[in-house]
Amino acid sequence: MKAWKGAPLALGVTMGLLLLGLLTLLLPKRDFSVMENRTLAVFDWGTGDFNRQAESWTADHLPLREESVRLWTTLEAMAGRRLQNGALIGRDGWLFEEPPREITPAARTSLAALEELRAEHPGTAFDLMLIPTSAAAAEDRLPPLYRPGDQGAVLAALRDQTSLNWIDPGLAEAEHPERFYYRTDHHLSGAGARWVYGRLCAAWGLTPAAERMTAVPGFQGTYWSKAPVLTIAPEEMTAEIPEGIRLTVDGKARETYLNPERLGGPNKYAALIDSVYGRAVLENPAGEGALLILGDSYMNALAPLLIRHYARIDLVDPRYFPGSFAAALAESGAERVLVYMGLNTFSETRSLALLPEDDGE
Repeated sequence: MKAWKGAPLALGVTMGLLLLGLLTLLLPKRDFSVMENRTLAVFDWGTGDFNRQAESWTADHLPLREESVRLWTTLEAMAGRRLQNGALIGRDGWLFEEPPREITPAARTSLAALEELRAEHPGTAFDLMLIPTSAAAAEDRLPPLYRPGDQGAVLAALRDQTSLNWIDPGLAEAEHPERFYYRTDHHLSGAGARWVYGRLCAAWGLTPAAERMTAVPGFQGTYWSKAPVLTIAPEEMTAEIPEGIRLTVDGKARETYLNPERLGGPNKYAALIDSVYGRAVLENPAGEGALLILGDSYMNALAPLLIRHYARIDLVDPRYFPGSFAAALAESGAERVLVYMGLNTFSETRSLALLPEDDGE
Protein backbone atom coordinates (compact mmCIF):
# COMPACT_ATOMS: atom_id res chain seq x y z
CA MET A 1 0.00 0.00 0.00
CA LYS A 2 2.84 2.40 0.87
CA ALA A 3 4.48 1.76 -2.51
CA TRP A 4 1.36 3.01 -4.30
CA LYS A 5 1.36 6.30 -2.38
CA GLY A 6 4.55 7.41 -4.12
CA ALA A 7 3.40 6.33 -7.57
CA PRO A 8 1.79 9.66 -8.65
CA LEU A 9 4.92 11.59 -7.73
CA ALA A 10 7.22 9.15 -9.55
CA LEU A 11 4.91 9.15 -12.57
CA GLY A 12 4.83 12.94 -12.61
CA VAL A 13 8.63 13.21 -12.45
CA THR A 14 8.99 10.62 -15.22
CA MET A 15 6.47 12.41 -17.46
CA GLY A 16 8.20 15.72 -16.79
CA LEU A 17 11.59 14.34 -17.77
CA LEU A 18 10.11 12.76 -20.92
CA LEU A 19 8.48 16.07 -21.86
CA LEU A 20 11.71 17.94 -21.26
CA GLY A 21 13.58 15.44 -23.44
CA LEU A 22 11.04 15.74 -26.26
CA LEU A 23 11.14 19.54 -26.14
CA THR A 24 14.96 19.47 -26.20
CA LEU A 25 14.88 17.31 -29.33
CA LEU A 26 12.00 18.99 -31.19
CA LEU A 27 12.31 22.72 -30.49
CA PRO A 28 14.39 24.85 -32.95
CA LYS A 29 18.09 24.98 -32.08
CA ARG A 30 20.43 27.95 -32.02
CA ASP A 31 24.10 27.83 -32.95
CA PHE A 32 25.13 30.78 -30.79
CA SER A 33 24.26 32.03 -27.31
CA VAL A 34 24.01 35.82 -27.42
CA MET A 35 23.86 36.01 -23.62
CA GLU A 36 27.04 33.94 -23.11
CA ASN A 37 28.70 35.25 -26.29
CA ARG A 38 29.80 31.77 -27.35
CA THR A 39 29.05 29.02 -29.88
CA LEU A 40 26.81 26.26 -28.56
CA ALA A 41 27.71 22.58 -28.71
CA VAL A 42 27.20 20.71 -31.99
CA PHE A 43 26.83 16.93 -32.11
CA ASP A 44 29.29 15.28 -34.50
CA TRP A 45 28.73 11.56 -35.03
CA GLY A 46 32.13 11.12 -36.66
CA THR A 47 34.27 12.17 -33.70
CA GLY A 48 33.27 9.47 -31.22
CA ASP A 49 33.02 10.07 -27.46
CA PHE A 50 29.22 9.81 -27.59
CA ASN A 51 28.57 10.31 -23.86
CA ARG A 52 30.65 13.49 -23.59
CA GLN A 53 29.10 15.03 -26.70
CA ALA A 54 25.60 14.10 -25.59
CA GLU A 55 26.16 15.72 -22.19
CA SER A 56 27.49 18.96 -23.70
CA TRP A 57 24.80 19.13 -26.38
CA THR A 58 21.97 18.49 -23.93
CA ALA A 59 23.28 21.09 -21.47
CA ASP A 60 23.51 23.72 -24.24
CA HIS A 61 20.08 23.10 -25.82
CA LEU A 62 17.72 22.59 -22.89
CA PRO A 63 14.49 24.66 -23.16
CA LEU A 64 14.64 27.93 -21.17
CA ARG A 65 18.34 27.30 -20.64
CA GLU A 66 19.42 30.95 -20.61
CA GLU A 67 16.63 31.89 -18.19
CA SER A 68 17.67 29.03 -15.92
CA VAL A 69 21.33 30.09 -16.06
CA ARG A 70 20.42 33.66 -15.08
CA LEU A 71 18.24 32.48 -12.20
CA TRP A 72 20.82 30.02 -10.89
CA THR A 73 23.64 32.56 -11.15
CA THR A 74 21.55 35.10 -9.26
CA LEU A 75 20.69 32.62 -6.50
CA GLU A 76 24.35 31.66 -6.10
CA ALA A 77 25.35 35.33 -5.91
CA MET A 78 22.70 35.92 -3.23
CA ALA A 79 24.12 32.93 -1.33
CA GLY A 80 27.54 34.60 -1.28
CA ARG A 81 29.37 32.96 -4.18
CA ARG A 82 31.44 35.84 -5.60
CA LEU A 83 33.48 34.04 -8.27
CA GLN A 84 31.50 32.51 -11.13
CA ASN A 85 32.97 31.33 -14.44
CA GLY A 86 36.03 33.53 -13.91
CA ALA A 87 34.00 36.68 -13.13
CA LEU A 88 34.16 38.37 -9.73
CA ILE A 89 30.80 39.71 -8.54
CA GLY A 90 31.48 43.00 -6.82
CA ARG A 91 29.41 45.78 -5.30
CA ASP A 92 27.08 48.33 -6.92
CA GLY A 93 26.57 46.22 -10.04
CA TRP A 94 30.29 45.84 -10.82
CA LEU A 95 31.85 42.69 -12.26
CA PHE A 96 35.59 42.04 -12.54
CA GLU A 97 38.18 39.56 -13.74
CA GLU A 98 41.13 38.51 -11.62
CA PRO A 99 44.28 40.44 -12.61
CA PRO A 100 47.76 38.89 -12.75
CA ARG A 101 49.75 38.94 -9.53
CA GLU A 102 53.16 38.59 -11.19
CA ILE A 103 54.83 38.45 -14.58
CA THR A 104 53.58 35.26 -16.22
CA PRO A 105 55.57 32.98 -18.58
CA ALA A 106 53.25 34.07 -21.40
CA ALA A 107 54.10 37.74 -20.73
CA ARG A 108 57.83 36.98 -20.82
CA THR A 109 57.35 35.13 -24.10
CA SER A 110 55.44 38.08 -25.55
CA LEU A 111 58.15 40.55 -24.50
CA ALA A 112 60.82 38.39 -26.16
CA ALA A 113 58.73 38.15 -29.34
CA LEU A 114 58.35 41.93 -29.49
CA GLU A 115 62.09 42.43 -29.01
CA GLU A 116 62.69 40.14 -31.99
CA LEU A 117 60.17 42.02 -34.14
CA ARG A 118 61.81 45.34 -33.30
CA ALA A 119 65.27 43.94 -34.11
CA GLU A 120 64.03 42.67 -37.47
CA HIS A 121 62.54 46.08 -38.36
CA PRO A 122 65.14 48.61 -37.18
CA GLY A 123 63.61 51.48 -39.16
CA THR A 124 60.26 51.15 -37.38
CA ALA A 125 59.40 52.67 -34.00
CA PHE A 126 57.79 50.22 -31.56
CA ASP A 127 55.68 51.59 -28.69
CA LEU A 128 54.11 49.43 -26.00
CA MET A 129 51.05 50.29 -23.91
CA LEU A 130 49.24 47.80 -21.65
CA ILE A 131 45.92 48.49 -19.94
CA PRO A 132 45.28 47.20 -16.39
CA THR A 133 41.92 45.66 -15.52
CA SER A 134 39.13 47.60 -13.84
CA ALA A 135 40.11 46.06 -10.48
CA ALA A 136 42.88 48.68 -10.32
CA ALA A 137 40.44 51.57 -10.76
CA ALA A 138 37.42 50.43 -8.73
CA GLU A 139 38.93 48.64 -5.73
CA ASP A 140 36.13 49.88 -3.47
CA ARG A 141 33.65 47.92 -5.62
CA LEU A 142 35.52 44.60 -5.34
CA PRO A 143 33.98 41.76 -3.29
CA PRO A 144 34.47 42.12 0.47
CA LEU A 145 37.80 40.78 1.75
CA TYR A 146 39.09 40.21 -1.81
CA ARG A 147 42.60 41.55 -2.37
CA PRO A 148 43.65 41.86 -6.03
CA GLY A 149 47.18 41.61 -7.32
CA ASP A 150 49.22 44.80 -7.60
CA GLN A 151 48.89 45.53 -11.32
CA GLY A 152 51.04 48.64 -10.99
CA ALA A 153 53.93 46.51 -9.74
CA VAL A 154 53.43 43.98 -12.57
CA LEU A 155 53.42 46.75 -15.17
CA ALA A 156 56.54 48.35 -13.66
CA ALA A 157 58.34 45.00 -13.75
CA LEU A 158 57.38 44.49 -17.39
CA ARG A 159 58.55 48.00 -18.26
CA ASP A 160 61.95 47.29 -16.68
CA GLN A 161 62.38 44.16 -18.80
CA THR A 162 61.84 45.67 -22.25
CA SER A 163 63.77 48.10 -24.41
CA LEU A 164 60.63 49.07 -26.35
CA ASN A 165 59.34 52.59 -25.90
CA TRP A 166 56.98 52.20 -22.93
CA ILE A 167 53.97 54.52 -22.80
CA ASP A 168 52.16 54.55 -19.47
CA PRO A 169 48.37 54.92 -19.92
CA GLY A 170 48.31 56.82 -16.63
CA LEU A 171 44.76 55.73 -15.80
CA ALA A 172 45.46 55.68 -12.06
CA GLU A 173 46.59 59.31 -12.16
CA ALA A 174 43.11 60.57 -13.08
CA GLU A 175 40.39 61.60 -10.67
CA HIS A 176 37.70 58.91 -10.47
CA PRO A 177 39.45 56.44 -12.80
CA GLU A 178 36.51 54.03 -12.52
CA ARG A 179 34.71 56.13 -15.16
CA PHE A 180 37.24 54.86 -17.68
CA TYR A 181 35.90 51.31 -17.36
CA TYR A 182 32.62 49.50 -17.85
CA ARG A 183 30.86 47.79 -14.95
CA THR A 184 30.12 44.62 -16.94
CA ASP A 185 32.96 44.45 -19.44
CA HIS A 186 36.77 44.39 -19.53
CA HIS A 187 37.25 47.12 -22.15
CA LEU A 188 37.78 50.82 -21.62
CA SER A 189 34.74 53.06 -21.94
CA GLY A 190 34.62 55.93 -24.42
CA ALA A 191 36.06 58.20 -21.70
CA GLY A 192 38.85 55.69 -21.06
CA ALA A 193 39.72 55.45 -24.75
CA ARG A 194 39.85 59.25 -24.98
CA TRP A 195 42.15 59.43 -21.94
CA VAL A 196 44.54 56.93 -23.55
CA TYR A 197 44.30 58.84 -26.83
CA GLY A 198 45.38 61.99 -25.01
CA ARG A 199 48.41 60.19 -23.56
CA LEU A 200 49.42 58.98 -27.01
CA CYS A 201 48.96 62.44 -28.52
CA ALA A 202 51.26 63.87 -25.85
CA ALA A 203 53.87 61.18 -26.54
CA TRP A 204 53.73 61.58 -30.33
CA GLY A 205 53.30 65.34 -30.59
CA LEU A 206 49.71 65.28 -31.88
CA THR A 207 46.96 67.75 -31.04
CA PRO A 208 43.88 65.91 -29.72
CA ALA A 209 40.78 66.30 -31.88
CA ALA A 210 37.43 67.42 -30.49
CA GLU A 211 35.27 64.86 -28.72
CA ARG A 212 32.45 63.13 -30.65
CA MET A 213 31.00 60.69 -28.14
CA THR A 214 28.18 58.30 -29.01
CA ALA A 215 26.21 56.37 -26.36
CA VAL A 216 24.32 53.14 -27.02
CA PRO A 217 22.07 51.86 -24.18
CA GLY A 218 21.45 48.23 -23.22
CA PHE A 219 25.08 47.12 -23.00
CA GLN A 220 25.97 43.99 -21.03
CA GLY A 221 29.58 42.96 -21.55
CA THR A 222 31.82 39.92 -21.37
CA TYR A 223 31.85 39.76 -17.56
CA TRP A 224 28.05 39.69 -17.55
CA SER A 225 28.16 36.84 -20.10
CA LYS A 226 30.04 34.82 -17.48
CA ALA A 227 27.91 35.90 -14.51
CA PRO A 228 24.48 37.08 -15.80
CA VAL A 229 23.08 38.16 -12.43
CA LEU A 230 19.50 39.41 -12.79
CA THR A 231 20.03 42.34 -10.44
CA ILE A 232 22.91 43.83 -12.47
CA ALA A 233 21.45 46.50 -14.74
CA PRO A 234 22.67 47.16 -18.30
CA GLU A 235 24.83 50.22 -18.96
CA GLU A 236 25.73 52.42 -21.92
CA MET A 237 28.38 51.52 -24.43
CA THR A 238 30.21 54.74 -25.27
CA ALA A 239 32.56 55.30 -28.19
CA GLU A 240 33.64 57.86 -30.74
CA ILE A 241 32.56 56.68 -34.19
CA PRO A 242 34.75 57.86 -37.09
CA GLU A 243 33.26 59.75 -40.02
CA GLY A 244 34.40 59.90 -43.64
CA ILE A 245 36.68 56.87 -43.47
CA ARG A 246 36.97 53.67 -45.48
CA LEU A 247 36.96 50.42 -43.51
CA THR A 248 38.09 46.98 -44.66
CA VAL A 249 37.83 43.94 -42.39
CA ASP A 250 39.75 40.80 -43.38
CA GLY A 251 39.74 41.99 -47.00
CA LYS A 252 36.02 42.88 -47.16
CA ALA A 253 34.79 46.48 -47.39
CA ARG A 254 32.44 47.66 -44.63
CA GLU A 255 29.93 50.48 -44.91
CA THR A 256 29.91 51.39 -41.23
CA TYR A 257 32.28 51.16 -38.27
CA LEU A 258 29.46 49.71 -36.16
CA ASN A 259 28.49 46.17 -37.17
CA PRO A 260 24.64 46.24 -37.08
CA GLU A 261 24.41 42.49 -36.43
CA ARG A 262 26.47 42.82 -33.25
CA LEU A 263 24.74 46.02 -32.20
CA GLY A 264 21.47 44.15 -31.75
CA GLY A 265 22.88 41.89 -29.01
CA PRO A 266 23.71 42.70 -25.39
CA ASN A 267 27.51 42.82 -25.93
CA LYS A 268 27.46 46.03 -27.93
CA TYR A 269 31.22 46.59 -27.69
CA ALA A 270 31.55 43.73 -30.19
CA ALA A 271 29.79 45.99 -32.72
CA LEU A 272 32.94 48.14 -32.96
CA ILE A 273 34.37 46.67 -36.19
CA ASP A 274 33.58 43.07 -35.18
CA SER A 275 33.93 40.56 -32.40
CA VAL A 276 36.69 38.55 -34.08
CA TYR A 277 38.93 39.51 -37.00
CA GLY A 278 42.54 39.17 -37.99
CA ARG A 279 43.16 42.48 -39.71
CA ALA A 280 41.18 45.66 -40.27
CA VAL A 281 42.26 48.72 -42.27
CA LEU A 282 40.96 52.26 -41.69
CA GLU A 283 41.69 54.90 -44.35
CA ASN A 284 41.17 58.63 -43.96
CA PRO A 285 41.67 60.76 -47.11
CA ALA A 286 42.25 63.85 -44.94
CA GLY A 287 44.95 62.28 -42.74
CA GLU A 288 48.72 61.94 -43.07
CA GLY A 289 51.08 59.04 -42.52
CA ALA A 290 50.34 55.48 -41.42
CA LEU A 291 50.21 53.53 -38.16
CA LEU A 292 50.00 49.81 -37.42
CA ILE A 293 48.40 48.76 -34.14
CA LEU A 294 49.20 45.26 -32.92
CA GLY A 295 46.78 44.28 -30.20
CA ASP A 296 43.45 42.90 -29.04
CA SER A 297 39.90 44.28 -29.10
CA TYR A 298 40.92 47.25 -26.91
CA MET A 299 42.19 48.85 -30.11
CA ASN A 300 38.67 48.93 -31.62
CA ALA A 301 37.73 51.88 -29.38
CA LEU A 302 41.06 53.68 -29.79
CA ALA A 303 41.42 53.49 -33.58
CA PRO A 304 38.46 55.87 -34.32
CA LEU A 305 40.30 58.60 -32.42
CA LEU A 306 43.71 58.08 -33.99
CA ILE A 307 42.40 57.77 -37.56
CA ARG A 308 41.51 61.47 -37.43
CA HIS A 309 45.27 62.11 -37.67
CA TYR A 310 46.48 59.33 -39.96
CA ALA A 311 45.79 58.50 -43.59
CA ARG A 312 45.83 54.79 -42.77
CA ILE A 313 45.73 52.62 -39.67
CA ASP A 314 46.11 48.83 -39.80
CA LEU A 315 44.72 46.88 -36.85
CA VAL A 316 46.28 43.43 -36.49
CA ASP A 317 45.06 41.00 -33.83
CA PRO A 318 47.78 38.33 -33.53
CA ARG A 319 45.29 35.84 -32.06
CA TYR A 320 43.44 35.61 -35.38
CA PHE A 321 45.83 36.98 -38.02
CA PRO A 322 47.24 34.14 -40.16
CA GLY A 323 49.37 36.27 -42.48
CA SER A 324 52.87 37.66 -42.43
CA PHE A 325 53.62 40.52 -40.05
CA ALA A 326 56.43 41.75 -42.31
CA ALA A 327 54.09 41.82 -45.31
CA ALA A 328 51.36 43.59 -43.34
CA LEU A 329 53.83 46.20 -42.10
CA ALA A 330 55.21 46.79 -45.59
CA GLU A 331 51.73 47.06 -47.11
CA SER A 332 50.60 49.51 -44.44
CA GLY A 333 53.51 51.85 -45.04
CA ALA A 334 53.64 52.47 -41.29
CA GLU A 335 56.80 53.80 -39.68
CA ARG A 336 55.40 53.21 -36.20
CA VAL A 337 53.90 50.13 -34.53
CA LEU A 338 51.81 50.52 -31.38
CA VAL A 339 51.43 47.35 -29.33
CA TYR A 340 48.22 48.01 -27.41
CA MET A 341 46.24 45.46 -25.41
CA GLY A 342 44.87 44.56 -22.03
CA LEU A 343 47.32 43.39 -19.38
CA ASN A 344 45.38 40.13 -18.96
CA THR A 345 45.56 39.34 -22.68
CA PHE A 346 49.28 40.05 -22.66
CA SER A 347 49.70 37.87 -19.58
CA GLU A 348 47.58 34.92 -20.70
CA THR A 349 48.25 34.39 -24.43
CA ARG A 350 51.36 33.72 -26.48
CA SER A 351 49.81 34.99 -29.71
CA LEU A 352 52.59 37.55 -30.31
CA ALA A 353 55.17 34.75 -30.31
CA LEU A 354 53.07 32.78 -32.80
CA LEU A 355 52.68 35.71 -35.21
CA PRO A 356 54.34 34.70 -38.53
CA GLU A 357 57.18 37.04 -39.45
CA ASP A 358 57.16 35.95 -43.09
CA ASP A 359 55.18 33.67 -45.38
CA GLY A 360 57.32 30.67 -44.63
CA GLU A 361 59.55 31.05 -47.68
